Amino acid sequence: MRKAGNKIRVFAQLIEVMSQEHVWSNRYDRDLEDVFLIQSNIAKQVVDSLKLTLLKVERLRIEKKDTENLAAYVAYLKGRTLLHDRTEKAIKAAKEQFGLAIREDPTYARAYAGLADINMLLGDYLFAPVPSSLEEAKQHIEKALELDPDLPEARVSLAYFLQFDYKFVEAEIEFKRAIALNPSYATAHHWYSACLQNLGHPEQAFKEVLLAEELDPLSSSITLSVIYRCIDAGRYDETLKRVKKLQEIDATSPMIDEALMAYHFARQEWENASAYLGKMIDADRLDPYLDADLAYIHAAKGRRDEALKLVEKLKSVPDSARTKGTLIGFAYVGLDDLDECFRWLEYAFENRELFFGWFRNYQLLKKVREDKRFSSLLERAGLPTSTSG
Repeated sequence: MRKAGNKIRVFAQLIEVMSQEHVWSNRYDRDLEDVFLIQSNIAKQVVDSLKLTLLKVERLRIEKKDTENLAAYVAYLKGRTLLHDRTEKAIKAAKEQFGLAIREDPTYARAYAGLADINMLLGDYLFAPVPSSLEEAKQHIEKALELDPDLPEARVSLAYFLQFDYKFVEAEIEFKRAIALNPSYATAHHWYSACLQNLGHPEQAFKEVLLAEELDPLSSSITLSVIYRCIDAGRYDETLKRVKKLQEIDATSPMIDEALMAYHFARQEWENASAYLGKMIDADRLDPYLDADLAYIHAAKGRRDEALKLVEKLKSVPDSARTKGTLIGFAYVGLDDLDECFRWLEYAFENRELFFGWFRNYQLLKKVREDKRFSSLLERAGLPTSTSG
């Protein structure tokens, strides 16, 4: 695709990979305002050239235009692209783009779904207080569904939101509904994978996150999630392959240090893990996730006093942070104090923190999930106590 002023030229080719046979090609010279028509034309011609029969819902999706406003559409695309990253700067910049899209077209349902996702991510990464960010997310989800009840993006936003109230079964239903509406929406598979982790289906979760990666191969956040799933499964060679991919996507991404730290941490290679963790702490000294990791490393290396100092620091994290109990509980695992761990997991449960997927699957937390108190927490959250594919 090339753009000059208000003109665009799109040259599209379809090639059968195995044989390298040229199946179809076409060139489009249009005004930028025709971009929606070009997209539909390309999709239809690819389908026709492959002699496929589209389901009614798929054909409607190809033909559907969510907005006639080009500025709103471009702003929405910019917002989604910015979410490939998960830095505070990127997430807040994406929020500005979705807000711009709504100002350009107040009836643009996808933009409201985008804002809902932003508010939940801001809470997830502790860039905003959780109660208020979740309330904003709820309002945007309701608006998006009011405008378009069958919008896949809005259904995914709703599914993600439901988990904050421990409605995991309802969340899974919404994820499946969204994927049926648009199987190509990478975020649906990405976030459904996390839901499946909570539900105790690690193999299915791994398949979903791989599908998300296939659908959106340039997303650093999805690649990082694949790395964590590989670590959970003990697939360390695949972990390093994905780290290399992260470096190819963006050699300056802070996710690279996070991935390498997580890799060495899981292998209990404390010196290497400490080196990457130190770089991360230098970049953000206020991140409680990093304090929890460092506390665990100190405990593992016999530096109990240093670990306990960091635990006290974590206890000063505001109650509105939706990871406080989870992180303190994790640190107490490193200190080999399961009683204190469960005391803080109880706190996490009462505050609806989403710790189940992590504690169900991470190898260094095996002793926690083998404790009957963890099964009790799962039951009270309405989750299966056993793990299956």
